[in-house]
Amino acid sequence: MRTVARLAALLPALGGCSLIYNESNIEKPAGDAPPDLMIDAEIIVDADPSMVMITGVNPTEIKEGQGAGGSRKALIVIDGQHLVKANLMVMLTASTPVTKTPLLTVEIADIDVDANGRRLAVPITLPVDDRGGVIGLNTGDMIKLDITVIQTVPGGPTITRVLPAALTLRGLDELVAEPTNGFPGGVKEYSKVEITTGTLNALAGATLPVAIRSMSSLSITPDINIAAVSQTPGPAGGAGGTGGGIVVLGTSAGGPGTGPALGMTAGAAGGFIGNSELTTMMDPNRSSGGAGGNGNTLAAGGDGGAGGGSIELTAGGNLTVGNINASGVAGVAQGANPGGGGSGGIIFLRAAGNVTAGNLLVTGFPTPGRVRFDAGGNGAVAGAFRGPMFVGAPLITTSPTPTINFTGAADTTYQFYVSNAQTTTPAPSTTNGQGQGMFMSPLQPGMNQLCLLVAGATPTSDTRTCISVAHLYKP
Repeated sequence: MRTVARLAALLPALGGCSLIYNESNIEKPAGDAPPDLMIDAEIIVDADPSMVMITGVNPTEIKEGQGAGGSRKALIVIDGQHLVKANLMVMLTASTPVTKTPLLTVEIADIDVDANGRRLAVPITLPVDDRGGVIGLNTGDMIKLDITVIQTVPGGPTITRVLPAALTLRGLDELVAEPTNGFPGGVKEYSKVEITTGTLNALAGATLPVAIRSMSSLSITPDINIAAVSQTPGPAGGAGGTGGGIVVLGTSAGGPGTGPALGMTAGAAGGFIGNSELTTMMDPNRSSGGAGGNGNTLAAGGDGGAGGGSIELTAGGNLTVGNINASGVAGVAQGANPGGGGSGGIIFLRAAGNVTAGNLLVTGFPTPGRVRFDAGGNGAVAGAFRGPMFVGAPLITTSPTPTINFTGAADTTYQFYVSNAQTTTPAPSTTNGQGQGMFMSPLQPGMNQLCLLVAGATPTSDTRTCISVAHLYKP
C-alpha cells in the first residue's frame, strides 16, 4: 500500500510519438471498405500562446483502475483556443474542499495538441487505490478535479487557465471475496477483481445476468456455480414447471416452464432459440425451463427442470477464471409422467488482453446453452464462439481515417461503428484465415468512440466493446 499520494501532475508536453498499431504483419481481409462518412476539413489558424484559453473537457468522468493491470489508459480531450504544445504544462488537483487525494499519473510523453491549438489530448493512468479506509478510493467516491493548463510564452509571461471541478474521478471497490449472499444480478464494476478462495454462487432469485466488470485485471480461480437447482433457475434463467397433481378421473396438466423457449405442458423440455454469437445477454439468449409432466389418477407428474444461469466476466486487462457451471437440470422422472429438462445457460468472457479459462459447462437436458469469449491477446476456449476485440488501437491519432485492427474467429464477419459528432450505421468487416481483421475508421476532430459488435447485434448491444480514441487534426 502507498501511504502518500500525489495528485498534482505538473507535466511538460514533450515531443509526441506515433501510437498507430503496426499492421505490416497483418494480412488485409479482402472486400472491406470504410463507411461513407464525410469529415469537414478544419481551417488552420495560427495559435498565439499569449491568448491561451480552455473551455471544456470530454469526457467529464474517469474511473479508478483505468490504465492498470494491462488495461487501456483513461483519456481526456481539453477544448480551448491558442494551445501550443511547446512550453505547455497540465496539472490536475483535487477541488476544494479536498476529501481524498487519489493516485494519478498523466502520461507525459503521450500528450499532444492539434494544429489549430483547439484541443489537447491527455492520457491518464489511474492505479488501483487499495489503501482502504478513509484514504483509498471506494465505490461511491466521486472526486472532483480542477484542470489547470499553464502556457509559457517565450520571452513573455506564464499564463494559467483553470477549469474548476471539471473532471470527476469515480472510485471503485476491489473485489477480493464473494459477496456474503452471492453475486446479485446486474452489472457491477470494480477497479480490480482477484478472488483466490471459496466457491462462488449467485444470489438466489437473480433475474438479470451476473455481470462482473474489472477496469484492470480479473482473476477468479475458485469454481463459479450458477447452475439450476430443481425448478429454480440460475440468474436470468427459465424456471421449471410444476408437475400436474393426482386427479380422480383423467389427467392433470403439468405447468409450463418459463423463458424464451419454455417447455409447454406434458413434460416438454426447455429449448434455446438464441444464437451462439450472443448478440445480447437478454432475450432470446438465455435459458428456458422444462414443463411439468401430467398427473393422473395414480400419481402426480414430475416437476420440470430449470435452466442454467447467465454470467459475464469482463477485464480491461487479462482475464483468468477457473471452472464455471451454468448448466440446466433434468426434469423429475418419478411420478405418472416425467417433467421436461431445462436448457443450459450463458457464459460470456471478455478481455482486452489474454483469456485463460477452466471447464465452462452449459449442459442442458437436452439443449445446451452458449459460450462466447472475446480476447485481444491469447485465448482458446473449447466449443466457444470467439467475438471481436481491438488490438493495438491508438489512444491518440492525427489521421482522420486510421486503420484499426481487431481479432476474432477466422473468416467471420463482424460489425463496427464510430460515434462522435454523428453516429454511423454499423458496417461489416471480415477477418482473414488467422482471425485478424481491420477497418478504416473515419474520425471527427476531438473525442471519438469506436465500437465492435458481432453480426446482427444492435449498436446498443450489451455485448459490444467500445473504446475512446482522440483525433487531433494535423494536415
